[in-house]
Amino acid sequence: MPSIVSADLRIEGNLHSIGDVQIDGVVNGDISSKTLTVGEGAEVHGAIEAESLRICGTVEGEVTAQTVILTKTARVYGDVLHESLSVEAGALIHGFCKRLEAPQKRSLPSPAISHGIVEPGAGVEPAPEADDPLTAPSPSPAAH
Repeated sequence: MPSIVSADLRIEGNLHSIGDVQIDGVVNGDISSKTLTVGEGAEVHGAIEAESLRICGTVEGEVTAQTVILTKTARVYGDVLHESLSVEAGALIHGFCKRLEAPQKRSLPSPAISHGIVEPGAGVEPAPEADDPLTAPSPSPAAH
């Protein structure tokens, strides 16, 4: 069951939930939740952060979510940061849309040599050239 901000409710302040939230009223503040639905008559004046976001109403603020769905009645005044974005014909976005890279598990390369290329700082130092005065070891003072 989602937490619901009904159409006759106005909230002044931030909302944080680890579950699902449905906004049908007005929120003046930032919202973070797992799943968020902004209803057709709803207004959010603040930043939104969610895993899954469906906007049918009006949002004034930056939106960040893995999955963003903007229906034909959506009005977004702010940037939309997303991994997946769906926009129905008729939706309005007054801001930038930027795709976020999905976090990927990366294996660390071998510390010494990776694919035949020596990585900087990998602990493998080239031997100095004996004929090159800039890289040849300097004689110790006791040798004179």
